[in-house]
Amino acid sequence: MYTMSQLVEQTGYPERTIRNYIQQGVLPDIERKDGLYGEDHVRLLLAIGLLQEQGIRRHDELRVRLAAMSPDQLVRFIGEVDDEQEPPEAEATMTVPVAMSTPSQPPPLAGDATREEWERIVLAPGLELHVRRDATAEVRRVAEEIVRAGGR
Repeated sequence: MYTMSQLVEQTGYPERTIRNYIQQGVLPDIERKDGLYGEDHVRLLLAIGLLQEQGIRRHDELRVRLAAMSPDQLVRFIGEVDDEQEPPEAEATMTVPVAMSTPSQPPPLAGDATREEWERIVLAPGLELHVRRDATAEVRRVAEEIVRAGGR
């Protein structure tokens, strides 16, 4: 568990930036009564840094990418485990607000030459919207409006 100053020291992010991420819904707020941040906050901040290195800077896009990752995927993304090792048990309480995922890529079916790729948009626990990867700009605009409306 981390105080804000320890979180700043551990991740290198200024306190103001961390508080902004919380306010914007990129990073979940503290859910604990002791006022301490968990390991999930450290992992999410490290993942944010990696996503920003890839050119993803908008808060809505960061929420999208972070929400798309399971706790195990997040750990792998930030490089905490080798691909050959089993990932550690992830904290079950890690949550990220409304977001759009990265593309769902199911394994190709035998003889399936016309595989479709979809993006999964998580609006709330148990509520998703699916958008084709090759959707028109208008469809994407509508999906973004739905995502924004879900964040209110």
